Formats: sequence, C-alpha cells, structure tokens
Amino acid sequence: MSKFSYPAHLPCETEWASRSLTELVTHLNQRYRQPTHKRIETIRTLLPQIMPSCDQRREDYHRLANIFASLCETVEEQVLLKDHILYPAIVKLERGLSSTDQSALDALCEVIMTLDDEHKRLRCIADALGRSVADVTGSPVPVDEAVLASDLDMLALLLYEQLNLEDRCLWPRALILLQRQL
Repeated sequence: MSKFSYPAHLPCETEWASRSLTELVTHLNQRYRQPTHKRIETIRTLLPQIMPSCDQRREDYHRLANIFASLCETVEEQVLLKDHILYPAIVKLERGLSSTDQSALDALCEVIMTLDDEHKRLRCIADALGRSVADVTGSPVPVDEAVLASDLDMLALLLYEQLNLEDRCLWPRALILLQRQL
C-alpha cells in the first residue's frame, strides 16, 4: 500500500470541507462542467464564422483555432476520465457501495495523482488560448470577434474555477477517503 497526498496548494474552503464529496461532484457538474460544455459548443459554432480580412489576422485565427482544438481534446479526455470513472467511484465509495478490492483502490489513488499534471497542462493550454485571443482582438473589434473573445474568456474562467475547486477540495479529500479503505 502506498501513501498518496494530492498537492493542494491552498486549503479547502470550510463550506466544501464540511459537505459530502457527492455534493461537491454534483456542484462541479452543474456549475462548471455543463456550462463549459455549452460554452465550447458555442465557440465551435462561432469560430469558423469569423473571416478576418488580412493575412496576419487569418494566421492569428488559425493559431487560435488550433489551440482551441487542443483545449477541447484535453477537456474531453478529462470528462471521460472524471465522469465515467473517478466521480462515480468516489460517490460509490462515499456511500459504502464500492468493493474494497485493494488493487482497485490503489489504482484509483494513482489515477487521481496524475490529475495534478493534467490540470497543469490544461491551465497552460487555457493560458495560451488567452494570449491568442489577445493577438486576434484589436481595436476596433467587430461584434462577432468581441462575442468570441468574451466566450473564450468565460470558458477559461470556468475551467480555472473547476480545476481549482477540484485541486483544493475534491482530490485531496477523495484520496483520504480512498486511503481509509486501504
């Protein structure tokens, strides 16, 4: 049995430390995951509609589209891992419905430990997207570009908030719960 400790850089707020992990997972899904998905779909619709007139702006938009595609791919990977494996396992374990197979619990701990690096990678992509948005938005900005920039900023904000809440509260507490079972 290994001892796992998630690298939480800030403590979990009292509000979330006192609530169940099931409630936290539900909150993350409703407050962040669903709006993130809607925002991504909106951006996927808007981005191809923008037709910059000069070569430099076309190159900037091409770079922005590539970074956005990378962000979407990374988010989709995270959604699959969290929604189909980690969140259900944590909820079952918290409710006492999960088996106590030591190797399965150890494997869950190991997967959770990989999330710190994955979250760092996602933040780097979101930062690159923000810089790319700054490159394409000039003054004056056409309305469609302003809407796109606003949607991209909101997407980054949603992602940062979700990742920060998971890193502060969900994963450290989930590891503690898992290790109690080991």
